[in-house]
Amino acid sequence: MRLTLLSLVLALTFTSSAQAGPLQTYKHPAGLSFSFPSDWKIQELEIGQLLIPAGVAILGDVPEEFVFVGGESVPPGTPVDHPDVFTFLESQVKAQFPMAKRVEGVSYLQTGIGKGASIVFSDKAETQHTAYVVMYQGLGIYAIHAGAKASSPRQREALAVFQSLGGSLAEDPDLFGTWYRSETLSTDATSSFEANDYNLEGSYVSSTSYSTYLFEPGNRVYHQTGGRIHIDPGQGALGSVTNSESENAPDAGTYSVHGKNLTILWEGGDEVTFEYNVFETNDGPALKLIPEGTTKPLFHRRQD
Repeated sequence: MRLTLLSLVLALTFTSSAQAGPLQTYKHPAGLSFSFPSDWKIQELEIGQLLIPAGVAILGDVPEEFVFVGGESVPPGTPVDHPDVFTFLESQVKAQFPMAKRVEGVSYLQTGIGKGASIVFSDKAETQHTAYVVMYQGLGIYAIHAGAKASSPRQREALAVFQSLGGSLAEDPDLFGTWYRSETLSTDATSSFEANDYNLEGSYVSSTSYSTYLFEPGNRVYHQTGGRIHIDPGQGALGSVTNSESENAPDAGTYSVHGKNLTILWEGGDEVTFEYNVFETNDGPALKLIPEGTTKPLFHRRQD
């Protein structure tokens, strides 16, 4: 489920801090990076990075001013100034500052990974909130500088953080292609009371579920699930053998690899991480996925 900035900030404890030096660089395991002032605090979160400028007061559990850097998977070709992009950014700002209103106009800027855009919000507290966004390989990468006074010198620093975005999303050519996994479960009714009483010899139900991943160059991934049910009433039963199938609409997202880990950010906002391994078998290449937090491997066969 996608989290808002409000729920994000309220869940934080600010314990991590920067190292000495004029600037330091944060590099995400997926390959992207940005630089920020060395006296700022940084909190690495599951859904992004929260930066707290030096000297900012903490009012209750919420910093008076902060910069949040995050990302959302988007359909390929989405322009940086698409109305839906700005609507998303506005929802993030208003979750923390409900009185904020967008100021007309869009500004464009250059980052290390492409051309970005920014929009500004202001509220009655005479604070200004600036949202930055850039599109890169199926990701909308954004930064929100929230709670700044209109004349704050930190506006230049926050802009510099966003413009310093660089690096690239790592991919593994061994993943390219379609990977298929299926699992079948069946129930044997011949030993049940009803089966013996009514002579339903050989009756059974089998259920097959399947999962397909398609990994493409350019860090795009698609996932589809479905299933089949086979019902055989057996000898002496009324009715006939029936089969039914279901297939879910495919999910699309952006993936990156980092070491032995594979991370997928789906367009719906969910993020999943697997430990992965591509290896050869007598039947061709296989893909092993172990979901984060579990030890059970899921094996897929290459289809193409």
